[in-house]
Amino acid sequence: MDDLSHLLVFTDLDGTLLGHHDYRFEVALPLIQLLQARGATVVLATSKTDEEVKAWQSRLQVTGSYIVENGSAVHSGAEVSVLGTPISDLEKCLEPFSEEITRLDTCSPEEVIALTGLSPEDARLAQSRLYSVPFQLKDSGLEAALRESARVTGYRVIKGGRFLHLQGMCDKGDAAELVRRQVEAASKNIVRTVALGDNENDKSMLENADAAVVLKTDRGHQIQLTNSNTIYTEQLAPEGWCEGLGAALASLGINTGVTDG
Repeated sequence: MDDLSHLLVFTDLDGTLLGHHDYRFEVALPLIQLLQARGATVVLATSKTDEEVKAWQSRLQVTGSYIVENGSAVHSGAEVSVLGTPISDLEKCLEPFSEEITRLDTCSPEEVIALTGLSPEDARLAQSRLYSVPFQLKDSGLEAALRESARVTGYRVIKGGRFLHLQGMCDKGDAAELVRRQVEAASKNIVRTVALGDNENDKSMLENADAAVVLKTDRGHQIQLTNSNTIYTEQLAPEGWCEGLGAALASLGINTGVTDG
């Protein structure tokens, strides 16, 4: 059995490893377990909060470093590396648009459930944000103005599967690079990376990986990459996660022996 301790797998959650509408993931568990048994590290990289990711790590039986709020922070054991901006600073940028946006973190629990399909407990965890503000615009015509307002104040707006996210000048690509450097420093070995995602907020992470997987969504493939080693899945999440990861690993000469279900 090949040792895969040199392999890092960065994966988005919603719409990538988890079904976009139903949050299914069970089909992916055998591949996750096999990779970890062979020494690979699976890194959850998501727009979700720290509290949400802790819950998902338990469900997925994944341990180790993880990336929260679109790259705003990296959790490595007891250490937290903050790359983002405190939410109290971000709120100033949103004040001129307060009547035109629906913020996830200030919605009622019932509104969060309606917007996301989350359970009541997961909806509560989704609101425990420190470095980013997911929101929906009541008038999509205001998106350009809000993006420009963010830019001139030193922030950015990134598009996810359900929400636009206002955050500091960081992204999943920055956070994934930090994790890679940490692992290489600790192991004193060069690692190879696979990244999986489905939307704009995943693009930088995918562009920097040795092999990238773009998950198909209900609206087709939402991002196009220039990477030569990019797989575009035919299936949606979570089946597409297994399909794409298997193909990406094969492109790196790694045979898992697990089918895509």
